[in-house]
Amino acid sequence: MNDFSMLKCSVALVFYTVLSFGSLNLSAQEEQAPTAAPEPQERVAQLDVDALLADTLRMQQEDNNTNQQRQRRFGAERDKRQGELTAMRNERVRQERISDELDAQFTQNEIALEDLQAELRKELGDLQELFGVIQQTASEAQEDYKTSYISAHFPDRADTLQQMVAKMASLTQLVSIDEIEELWFHLQNDMIEQGKVVKFTAPVTFKSGQSENPDGDLVDVFVTEDREVTRVGVFNTVAGNDIATYDSERGLVLLDRQMPGSYVDLSNGLQTSNAGVTSFLLDPTKGALLSALVREPTLIEKVQEGKVVGYVIITLGVIGLIIALLRIFILSGVQAKVTKQSKNIDKPLSSNPLGRV
Repeated sequence: MNDFSMLKCSVALVFYTVLSFGSLNLSAQEEQAPTAAPEPQERVAQLDVDALLADTLRMQQEDNNTNQQRQRRFGAERDKRQGELTAMRNERVRQERISDELDAQFTQNEIALEDLQAELRKELGDLQELFGVIQQTASEAQEDYKTSYISAHFPDRADTLQQMVAKMASLTQLVSIDEIEELWFHLQNDMIEQGKVVKFTAPVTFKSGQSENPDGDLVDVFVTEDREVTRVGVFNTVAGNDIATYDSERGLVLLDRQMPGSYVDLSNGLQTSNAGVTSFLLDPTKGALLSALVREPTLIEKVQEGKVVGYVIITLGVIGLIIALLRIFILSGVQAKVTKQSKNIDKPLSSNPLGRV
């Protein structure tokens, strides 16, 4: 029973006591005057007191039932939460036990792995040095193929060697005889292709123009299409009138600008020739010199780079050149007159310095 219920019961009892006391007084008066008849209001008051007492008892019972239901509900919820807490604690203990078992197993596996690696090194013996040389050779060849023009003709060879190097670096697998023979084939093929001038079709990337990005800046737009190219060993690759360099990510990429006319003529002669000896300029740096050459600014670009200062210097130079030419022309005329006067000393003329002297 809560405090509110007790308060209601107390009030009801006090009210009932007061009414009972009044009823006793009325009964005494009735005994003193038996001849007086009971009034209707007294009977109504008696009935109201009984109803109030009944309501009080009913409300008390309802409050008790409500409190008991709440207690049962709270108890059930408490038991449920306690069960969940117990289950979570048990799960934590189980997971900690599993973690300890896995840690112990990991430690055992590390020890077993070290023993197996030591046994592998012991079994390999001299073969370990052989596999080390093979791995080093494959790694060097892989790095060289990333920038080689031959990779434009055989694009898959670098990926094959990369897989082979990754396999050997894992220390869990050994290369097979077939893989070693494949490495041998790639090395021999590279040596043979270095001395060839061949034509083949390959994707070529070139700059097609410029466009604005979302920020409003101009950016270069590149397009890739298949073209017939001519490869000169590992030195140069020509596509039409353009020179191409090799990039490991984009493949063959044309230079931003064309080479001078003489180089273009030699390139055309190389592509149209079928046999015999053909003149051609080689770049032993695999395109580095050609890239620097095409980036060299022209005379007009140099003037534009000078801006106002360059324009002033050029203007002063032109003015000085004009003055120098005028002075040369005047002095040449004076020299001619002096020469003529020297041949006629007896007839001096005032039109030349010698005659005036």
